[in-house]
Amino acid sequence: MKDRTNQEWLSALRSQDNSEAIADLHGLLLRGLRYALAPYKNVSEADREDFAQEALLKVLDKLDSFRGESRFLTWAQKVAVRIALTELRRRRWRDVSLQQMLSAYSGDFTPAVLRDRNPSPTQQAHQRMLVSMLQKMIEEVLT
Repeated sequence: MKDRTNQEWLSALRSQDNSEAIADLHGLLLRGLRYALAPYKNVSEADREDFAQEALLKVLDKLDSFRGESRFLTWAQKVAVRIALTELRRRRWRDVSLQQMLSAYSGDFTPAVLRDRNPSPTQQAHQRMLVSMLQKMIEEVLT
């Protein structure tokens, strides 16, 4: 595996005969994931291989979005780690029931600023601003 510059990586990965560059990148992504995911005890070698494969596909698909602000390998590793952590986060919450969590918690989720039955004029203003901001976020920001 030879050391490449950013431009050499991009050229090698875009060329017709890119199998060597792809194999090199896959190996480096896999090695980087071993270090990045070392603290996570529930990650198997098969998981790391899957994450590296998915990251490799994503990197190859997004080669044109690489701006060169960092080393190519740094950018590619960042993609791989984000993919891995996103999947691990999904796994963690996959079988968790929100209804079970809510039934186990007997507290009130209403913010204190909205709970007061006889709010002062200042509190009323805060309530209106909060509700207005939430409505705006729901309509404009959330999908």
